[in-house]
This record gives sequence, C-alpha cells and structure tokens, in this order.
Amino acid sequence: CWEYLSSNESIPWTIELIEKFKNKWFWGVLGLSYNSSLPWTMELIDIYIDKWYWSYLGLSSNESLPWTMELIEKYKDKWNWLRLSYNKSLPWNLDLIEKFEDEWDWEQLSLNESLSWTSELIEKYNHKWDWEQLSYNESLSWTIELIEKHEDELNWYYLSSNELLPWTNELLGKY
Repeated sequence: CWEYLSSNESIPWTIELIEKFKNKWFWGVLGLSYNSSLPWTMELIDIYIDKWYWSYLGLSSNESLPWTMELIEKYKDKWNWLRLSYNKSLPWNLDLIEKFEDEWDWEQLSLNESLSWTSELIEKYNHKWDWEQLSYNESLSWTIELIEKHEDELNWYYLSSNELLPWTNELLGKY
C-alpha cells in the first residue's frame, strides 16, 4: 500500500505530509524518490538526505528536481552518474559537462538528446563520445562535414536508420 502511495502523483504533497509518514513511505525504486509531484527543493533533499534512493528510477532519474549546477555539485558523491548522464532535465551546457567531465557516463551522454549539440561540444570531447551511440542520436546537427570528419568513428549500421541525416544521392553513393 505505501509503495503505491509513495508513487502517487495525485496526492497533495507537502513537506508536512512527508514528515508525518516518513517512516512509512517507500523511498526506493519508483517510490518517493522518483515522484515528480513532490515539492522539490534543495531543503527537501537535505532533510531526508539519508532516505532518498539516489540511483536508477530514483533521484538521479527524476526529471522534476530543481536541477542546477549547485544541486549537482552539492550531492556529487551521491548521484548515479550513469542515470544522471541520461537525465533530460539537467541544465545542459558546456560548463556543466566540463565541470563534471570525469563523472559522466559518456555512453549515456552520447544518447542524451537534450544536450546542446554543437560542433564545439562534439569536437571538444571527440575522444570521449561513444560514437556508436552518437550514431543513434537524432538531436545532432548532422551535416556532410560532420559525417566526413568522423566517418571512421560512426556506426554506419545505426546511422543508416537515423532519419535526420541530410540524406542525398551523393551521401548514399559515398557510404
């Protein structure tokens, strides 16, 4: 019962309600930690820091948190970086990627369609991208130049299903 209540987004969630039943809530996978209807603040996270489930289908996957660089930095040692790397609600920009460069799961980051995919970003981390996963990503600004520059790194099997490539007779003939 409490597992389902914990994930119920129709409950009028307040800090007082969470506190009243703090020992009954289910904080784990798909529970309170993943509930997008909670009144998410850094204060709420701090109050129950040892109760939250930080991993898969928990806080690291929750797209409703008040994501900021400060929030990510504050709990740097608690996040599941694989899940965080695929979270579409982070304030994605070059500064964020740079600051936590050694923490990101680059395979998941390569699949994340919410990044600002610029040529600067692609080139800066050329050696870190998972080019197979990147070949799936339909959010990149695919150009003939980008394809030619990285033709040996791209996965052509996956790339061939990417509908956002600039498909032309020339491109089809070349590859």
